[in-house]
Amino acid sequence: MNLRAALVRASERITLGQGLFFDAPRPYPGLARPGWRWTKEEPYWVAYSLRGATPVIQVVFHDSANIPERL
Repeated sequence: MNLRAALVRASERITLGQGLFFDAPRPYPGLARPGWRWTKEEPYWVAYSLRGATPVIQVVFHDSANIPERL
């Protein structure tokens, strides 16, 4: 339920263009991808793309995930 609530909030902010957006998650600059923007919706990092008419969420991961060990 927490993930769903976070995705709803992130989706609203992305659609409205409100909040902080990054090229990559601050702890993982190597995750930058062309056309993607990242935002933090506690405790999740959410990546979305703007390639079409509407934003599409591409990736979601928990802040405590050990991304370098999973790539």
